[in-house]
Amino acid sequence: MSKKANTELLFELLDQGSQLLKQTKGKPYLEALIDTGESFFQGELVTDAEEETAGKLADLIHQFNRHNFGREEIRRAFQLATLKGMKEGALPPGAGVTPDAVALFMAHLAKLFCSRLAQHPQLVVDLACGPGNLLTCVLNHLPGQPQGVGVEFDPLLIRLAYINANLQEHAIEFFRQDALKPVYFSRVNLVVCDLPVGIYPDRDNAKRYELYAEDQDSYAHQLFIEQAIHVAEEGAYLIFLIPNQLFTEPGAPRLRELITKETHIQALLQLPDSLFQSGSIHKSIFILQKKGDAVQPPRQTLLAKLPSFTNKQKLSQVWAQIEEWIEVNKPCQK
Repeated sequence: MSKKANTELLFELLDQGSQLLKQTKGKPYLEALIDTGESFFQGELVTDAEEETAGKLADLIHQFNRHNFGREEIRRAFQLATLKGMKEGALPPGAGVTPDAVALFMAHLAKLFCSRLAQHPQLVVDLACGPGNLLTCVLNHLPGQPQGVGVEFDPLLIRLAYINANLQEHAIEFFRQDALKPVYFSRVNLVVCDLPVGIYPDRDNAKRYELYAEDQDSYAHQLFIEQAIHVAEEGAYLIFLIPNQLFTEPGAPRLRELITKETHIQALLQLPDSLFQSGSIHKSIFILQKKGDAVQPPRQTLLAKLPSFTNKQKLSQVWAQIEEWIEVNKPCQK
């Protein structure tokens, strides 16, 4: 069966189960999706249901055979179901799923940059993992079996991420907390993050950061970059999805100073306007490497505006230019 057909089949199974629980138990779709996904993972119904509903769900569970689906097929199917549930508006403002095309491009960038390191990443962290789409996409494309860590404050999103990771059989440890408070991991080999954009409300906690300023609000997306730099080991790559106004907004000079002090800037890739709805925040992919004794800066920073992801020819040309830049600027350490 084709990948597309597998993805559609699994989405239909997840959707049917979620709709059943939503209709018979009065649950929001995403809550029902969590129960459905956990039931698929456990191989049995994990919630109470009337006999008729339980029978229908048991049939859906029976149709799900983990070994018939690849990790990317599962990720995409779960992403489709999550997006459907998000249309109910049950999540906090700004919450969402990293677009699939962007997650894939970031995953390929992670694989390409990390291929020049002396060893494959062993610990990959997403400090704002949401429902786990970006983190699992990156893990799916890295060689070896790296461990993942996901941090998320919203209780519904982290439950979705947990189910998403289980269905894909990923070794991911999740922390339900504010990622800008002290975290209990370090020596991270790779950070990926679709940065939460906005003002950070906890001024007392913001005082822990170099970027804190008494005379102005602190931006969460700026503090996330500082936190990521803090947990990363020397030579680690940090791949962010940033708002395009990052270096023109208040606090930008202090952020630039921190970035140049602690890291080597690798790349800034502006995403195509066609990805964003009118009035939404336009974003770019920003890649850093934490400084270290054995870490050399690139000869020049990779700067590009990416074409529409539907234009395969132009996208292939840009990717060839990125690979050429890697060959010139990132000598292999193996």
